[in-house]
Amino acid sequence: MDSSLYVIILVLVIILALFLFAASSSKSISKRRRTEILNQLNDIKNNIGLDINSANRDSVVRLDSLLSKVLQVVKGNKLSCGENLKLIKNRVKKDLYNDIWEYHKLRNRIVHENIDVTAEEAKSAYSVYYKLITTLIE
Repeated sequence: MDSSLYVIILVLVIILALFLFAASSSKSISKRRRTEILNQLNDIKNNIGLDINSANRDSVVRLDSLLSKVLQVVKGNKLSCGENLKLIKNRVKKDLYNDIWEYHKLRNRIVHENIDVTAEEAKSAYSVYYKLITTLIE
């Protein structure tokens, strides 16, 4: 066989391997799971704005927990939310990525410092989490 044929075959094998690697690094979410996630988002949304501090705090923590689970499914791992956020940095618009990190840090402050959360903060957090989660499950 001609050496150029070997080179062509090698290039095709490399392209195929890269394609398979890219396809396996991101898992798809079933329609049933997608519906469950959207229902959970809706439940969280219904708790926001009750003007009860505990409901607002709980909403932000639940949003972050849901995002963590979605990231684990999408990435096919059991890493923490923060670790998985680092893995999707190039997949998400910069503004959304920065916003989600701010709300992830807010969640950490809620859990570790027992801070209060206003209805306005909870609504804003919901908007950002909703945007990222729905982007990831499409």
